[in-house]
Amino acid sequence: MKHSKYFLFVKASPLILRVVSLPATTMLALWGLFGAPMAQAQTEATATATATATATTAGQVMFVLGRASKQPESGEQQAITKDMAVKQGDKLVTASDAYVYVRMADGALLVLRPGSSLSIDLWRFNSEKPELSQIKYTLHQGLSRYVSGSGSQAAKEKFRFNTPLAAIGVRGTDFTVLAETGVTEVSVRSGGVVVSAFGGACLKEAVGPCEGGLATELFANPKAGFLQLKAGEQRPQLIRSNGKTGPDQSNPALTNEPHAKDDKSGGNSPNMLATNLYPGIEKVPDQWLLKPLAAWGRWGVASTEAERIQIVTSLISGRDLVAINSYYVLVRNPGMIESLPETGTGNFKLVKHEGIVVNTQTGAFESTKAIDGNLSIDFGKARFQTDLKLEAAGQTIQVGAAGSVESGGVLRSDLFISPTFVQGVVGGAGAGQASYIYRRSSTTGPEFSGAANWSR
Repeated sequence: MKHSKYFLFVKASPLILRVVSLPATTMLALWGLFGAPMAQAQTEATATATATATATTAGQVMFVLGRASKQPESGEQQAITKDMAVKQGDKLVTASDAYVYVRMADGALLVLRPGSSLSIDLWRFNSEKPELSQIKYTLHQGLSRYVSGSGSQAAKEKFRFNTPLAAIGVRGTDFTVLAETGVTEVSVRSGGVVVSAFGGACLKEAVGPCEGGLATELFANPKAGFLQLKAGEQRPQLIRSNGKTGPDQSNPALTNEPHAKDDKSGGNSPNMLATNLYPGIEKVPDQWLLKPLAAWGRWGVASTEAERIQIVTSLISGRDLVAINSYYVLVRNPGMIESLPETGTGNFKLVKHEGIVVNTQTGAFESTKAIDGNLSIDFGKARFQTDLKLEAAGQTIQVGAAGSVESGGVLRSDLFISPTFVQGVVGGAGAGQASYIYRRSSTTGPEFSGAANWSR
């Protein structure tokens, strides 16, 4: 099954940083040297489960900020840490300052925001036959976001997400649930859900969606609003969105939480994913989904020092630092160094972009959008050329550069030839992936910076 990928940053001299492996302490020293904030993390964590064992790993913590704990079915309570495994029977609890992201073994994303409590009631993921999987969660309190993985996608009739008041089933989905005393609210970013009050044939102990007269469906649509079920009501009510109410407004996300793209079809859509932490997701090739070459994060416009330290530590953990500029940092995932072709030209398509334009006088910034782009690599000559057409505030600007392909697949633009400085890497299976960060500075105007993923 194909997925869409939801991907969710110092004045520095324009020097390429060679591919090196740096510990977190060294990276934090760099942060102190350059003296600018950092703000976007991407951590690729993988977890596997056997087809039938219920006590094996159900998922792995990929990000934690603040105080959070795990209470196993049997055993002592533990503080949640990055890379910690979670299993069936575990209860996850976040304090009022904590955020936890968990990558489930079927590729799903489970997010807990502050003041939340959630149990992994049932985890039977069959990796060989996902349609035989059985998965169930209960959100006792607070807010959780869930993005379907292969288990819940293939076994929709055996997936359940409960709150004290409601049963939630999926239609192939990215959804957010708020559980407070006497009320449950559900919003949908992509795909759809079916929500039902408990009662009649809808049993809290069961697995799978509740259908029938008590159930209400909601599909992603910018104007759809959210479903609300209050204690004593027999059926959820649709609340029209006014931008001030709803689950995400009650308990907002961190800036680095993945953002899903709305499914404007208003119907069932399998095109969602939770394998990366970058906002503004597009469809991407399977090679980026299954074994991504690199990860990047924006680190020049973060909020608090604690978040900046957490972000950079998570981003470089177990990875090789490729490049850093005024606003973005690029790292390569381990095991992705492969021989490059000795001849031929590779033409790459843009699969993901994030960028900003910065007013150097005030420090204010806004996002840019890539409306076109190309990357061409001549492997025989070890040269590359790239261009991006950006849109910001109704205006378009072209940024681009040419440069060399160095040992290890490192991309470095020619110095002093182009106002845009590009640093990146090419590699992966068949040298089919490339990723770079760029910065275009100006002594009189705004500064452009960003990051891009490419595939051929």
